[in-house]
Amino acid sequence: MKKNKTMTMVITAVCLILGIVIAIQFKAVAANRQNAGEQNKTLEELRVQLIHELNTRDSLENEIKSLNDKIKILEESALSEQEDIIKEEYRKARMIGGLTNVSGSGIVITIGEDANRILRVEMLLQLINDLRMAGAQAISINDERIVAMSEIAKGDYFIVVNGNTVAAPYIIKAVGNTDSMLTMINVPQGIITKLEEADWLVNVESANEIQIPKIKEGSRAIKTDDLKDGAN
Repeated sequence: MKKNKTMTMVITAVCLILGIVIAIQFKAVAANRQNAGEQNKTLEELRVQLIHELNTRDSLENEIKSLNDKIKILEESALSEQEDIIKEEYRKARMIGGLTNVSGSGIVITIGEDANRILRVEMLLQLINDLRMAGAQAISINDERIVAMSEIAKGDYFIVVNGNTVAAPYIIKAVGNTDSMLTMINVPQGIITKLEEADWLVNVESANEIQIPKIKEGSRAIKTDDLKDGAN
């Protein structure tokens, strides 16, 4: 009886130890599985993050390319606009310098009929200045182009413009804003009034198309070499 009791206690102890060992092993296996799961989870998160970073990089590269394309377009547009501005300024400079023919709307002023009568240079200069103040783009006297360097002087029996002689009738053409020029020359006690008071026959007409030639070769108002720079 005592022998059976001892055997039972031994078996119980062995089973208890075996149970403890099995529990410890089970716990270890569970921990290993959990660690493996966490590692797999971490790797998946890293993979997702890497894909996100790669997509972000591609997006930034596309945006940079787009911005570079826009910058290039803006630069080309700016260069084109600057070129157009330079061309326009060049065109205006040539027009002001009398190097090109000019056409457009404006007014035609005819003064006098008698070729033996000479207009006072001061009156002619005032008329020219009034037209310039009114914004005239181009002016001529008997087809002699008037520019900043033009010389207008009195001769013995005629007026000298750019070294060439002109006589009555004096035909002054001006291209520009018709209303502004008419207002300027017709102000009370203005140049038209002074001409009429000096018994000069004056006729003023507006025109939609006036042709004013460029400075003639050999003119004192400009060098001949400058005239070779363009035929118009």
